[in-house]
Amino acid sequence: HTHNFVNGVCTVCDYACLHTNMNGDGFCSDCNTQMVAKVEVGDTVTYSADFKEAMKNATNGTKITLLADVSIPGRTGISGDNTTVTLDLNEHKITSGWLDVGDRNATYTTRTLKIIGKGSYEPPLYGGIITVNMKATLDLSEWKGGTISSINISDNSNYDLATREAAVIVGPKAGTIGKLAFGNNQLPKITKTKLSGGSFNEIWVADFGPV
Repeated sequence: HTHNFVNGVCTVCDYACLHTNMNGDGFCSDCNTQMVAKVEVGDTVTYSADFKEAMKNATNGTKITLLADVSIPGRTGISGDNTTVTLDLNEHKITSGWLDVGDRNATYTTRTLKIIGKGSYEPPLYGGIITVNMKATLDLSEWKGGTISSINISDNSNYDLATREAAVIVGPKAGTIGKLAFGNNQLPKITKTKLSGGSFNEIWVADFGPV
């Protein structure tokens, strides 16, 4: 029969397209599907039409490269114990949705999201924030330009003082960050966040939180 593909899978027989005829922009002419992300784990390369799921399924050492502008329905992010994931914006933009570094509802462990390349995270007002949860790190040391509209660094005094601090690292070639918020900081001293470049429209600290 003639395959009828939806998101790369035939609705008649469940055949998954192998995407062997992909152009440089991530469009597969076999199934007429625009891939939005290239996913690399070691020597294994796959393609995804669902950025939200690609992020949620990323394991330690995964690199995700955007192939198109994307929106996030609701929220996505990385989790898992001692997990480091690299996101190459590849001159594209995330246009909506929340991006969580660390799961807000799980036991917190060390995890890092490293954003590299040029590109932007620009959801509409109230339409998304990058949240950096306890023990997590947002590493922007190799982010090379664009706009990130809003980052919130979380804190929670119910977790161990010595190990819970979240961090944002901004490199010398960074672009513009609209708002960097220490929304509920209760730490006596900030030691892990390093701002070595970029421009900031606003750095905000809650009244009760020393920084």
